[in-house]
Amino acid sequence: CNKGRALLGYNSLLDTDFELSKEWSPSNERGPETYIKSTSTWVYWICPTCNGEYTRPINERELSDDSCPYCKGTKLLHGYNSFKVKHEDLMEEWDYTNNYLLCNSEYILDTYSYKVWWICKDCNYKYFMSPRLRIFYQHRNMISCPHCKGLRQKKIHFF
Repeated sequence: CNKGRALLGYNSLLDTDFELSKEWSPSNERGPETYIKSTSTWVYWICPTCNGEYTRPINERELSDDSCPYCKGTKLLHGYNSFKVKHEDLMEEWDYTNNYLLCNSEYILDTYSYKVWWICKDCNYKYFMSPRLRIFYQHRNMISCPHCKGLRQKKIHFF
């Protein structure tokens, strides 16, 4: 009878799903009272866990779903899910000097697959490995340093 239009007090998102409308971002042009739950419009949401702002269609959202890309680890939110924040124990082995031009640990996720430099805490050997593989070795209690594993390689000189 209302042809898919929101009627305040009857079928708007604010009325049908009040808890979900609390995650509505003030960055949106219109409020939750102007949309219905079945609308496929992309709007901004604020995650209650990490306070990150992200976009998602209204009809794909449910209360306490896993739609936040920052909590899922698919998008970077500085100070929340960066490699430096999530893996402080591995930052002891991070080679800041040689990684200066490659990448910054504050701007990558733990799924970063490009190789970076590490310094072994046991033998001070510098080796090249992706953070993703380095975490893989750590979770399985495996030795990540090729020198400590017995894999001898040519000496790499840095200028």
